[in-house]
Amino acid sequence: MNASSELENYKIQLQQVEAALIAEPDNEELIKLKEDLNEIIVLQQELVTNTPSEVLTTSSSSLSNKERLVWKVGDRCLATSKGGQKQVAVIDGISQDKVAITFANSGKKDMVRLSDLSIAPIEEKKKYIFQTGKQNAMKKEWHLERERRKVRAQKKEQRRKQMEEQKEVEKNKWKNFNARANAKNMKGLKHIEATGSAADGPKGQKRSTTWPQFFGRFISSKYSSFWCDLTRKYGIPLLIGKWEIIDRDFWGGGVFLEISFIVI
Repeated sequence: MNASSELENYKIQLQQVEAALIAEPDNEELIKLKEDLNEIIVLQQELVTNTPSEVLTTSSSSLSNKERLVWKVGDRCLATSKGGQKQVAVIDGISQDKVAITFANSGKKDMVRLSDLSIAPIEEKKKYIFQTGKQNAMKKEWHLERERRKVRAQKKEQRRKQMEEQKEVEKNKWKNFNARANAKNMKGLKHIEATGSAADGPKGQKRSTTWPQFFGRFISSKYSSFWCDLTRKYGIPLLIGKWEIIDRDFWGGGVFLEISFIVI
């Protein structure tokens, strides 16, 4: 081994000792070993300087692609073990064409040539639960959307039931009104067909009935725009339509009008 190779070995040993001191800064044995290596390296450098013929010279054309890679301490790489197998290793120190490495699987240390190193495969990172935030957010949003649709469907069904109930209430009110009208000997509503005999007679379907003591306002003599409020007395809504007086009668101080009308 020439002087230059010995110098590189001493430098690699010094890097390993410095790395060990990071973990154990108070280790006296390591501190003493570092001091000795520094002294030896200084002496070895003087020896290499005095023997220029032994200086390693390498032309740029002889460098391989692997040697052109820029390695640094802490990089992962593939190195050949003593068994001849390529294994993942971590670089502990670099000195020209020599590299100190530690194999990841076995933890064994070794010294290999820089040209023997190759790029290690990319380590696949483990996916933990706390790292899947995006997927969890999408899943949460999907659940929220499903709940919103469920609530909208429930509200729609509730409105439909309310409308059905309201229709039933109105139906019962009309039945009650007819019952009260029959109890007071009032004629119920009946349908008659329009004859169209009158020149200005209303066309289409007519209704004819007799009501006691109507209160209303007549604009013309025969066909009138007539309004009356039956809600106050008989519990039915306001009816507005075209009315025709068919007959009138006076009995007991009250006025009975038999009319036919088409509700507008």
